[in-house]
Order: sequence, then structure tokens, then C-alpha cells
Amino acid sequence: ESLNAYVGCRDPDRKHGGQFLICRSCGTVAELDDDGIAHAVAERARALGFGVERQTIEVMGLCPRCIAAAAGVSSA
Repeated sequence: ESLNAYVGCRDPDRKHGGQFLICRSCGTVAELDDDGIAHAVAERARALGFGVERQTIEVMGLCPRCIAAAAGVSSA
């Protein structure tokens, strides 16, 4: 959502919360789709009296290729 971009979902017919790993250098995106993370967020929100309608978690960082490039290591 922060990139205003779309990523193909691996399981579009199943309702689920998405967790996205976004490389801040090259823009590569990977989806985690971890039910444990979605459940933990929903439970903590409920404990605060918040009614979750939808979850999208974005984690910014560097992908393996960009980490290797920054370290001067070939990722091949």
C-alpha cells in the first residue's frame, strides 16, 4: 500500500492478511502470508478494543541480492 503497487497473491480465493517484505533499494516484494503473525496482530488489537477489518503489514529492508551488492559480494 505504501508503494501504491500490486503484487500477485498466491492464494486469492482465501481471505487472509498479508505481510510484505519490500526491498527499499530495488523494490522487490515478497509475501510471507503467515497466519501466526496475522493472528497475533488481531488478538493484540482486540485486547485494545480495536475491531480489525483488514490487515496489510509492510516490512521495509533489503533483499538478499541488495545486501550482497552492498557488501560487495556476488549473489550468483
